[in-house]
Amino acid sequence: MAKPTPDLIDEQVAWMLEHLSTLEPGSKEHQALVEDIATLQRLNIENNRNSDEWEAKERELEIKERELEAEKKKHRNCMFKELAIAFGSLAISGGIYWAGLKLGFKFEENGTIASKHTRDVIAAEQSFVRRNL
Repeated sequence: MAKPTPDLIDEQVAWMLEHLSTLEPGSKEHQALVEDIATLQRLNIENNRNSDEWEAKERELEIKERELEAEKKKHRNCMFKELAIAFGSLAISGGIYWAGLKLGFKFEENGTIASKHTRDVIAAEQSFVRRNL
């Protein structure tokens, strides 16, 4: 059985009201028709109330979905910013280290290494190689 829609209920009530005028007031048919009209009106009111509640719930869900999407977008942007900062700091610190190391590899005319830091790095590499070979 199909769910009665407000339009169908209104049409049925209109037809019953027209038919009601042809019946004799106080007769059993008249009373039954009045009860049927009242029942249909109650059904129509309940249907409208349920429809309003349903629409309110749908609007509430749409608002929550929009809030979640905004929160996801914000979180995603923060994550990308944090990753960019981490990679940037890694690149800068690595670049500074390698630039210093490159400058440290400059040899003087007599063939000695000019920087103490570079001598320490080379010594550490040599000791690492000796231990592991």
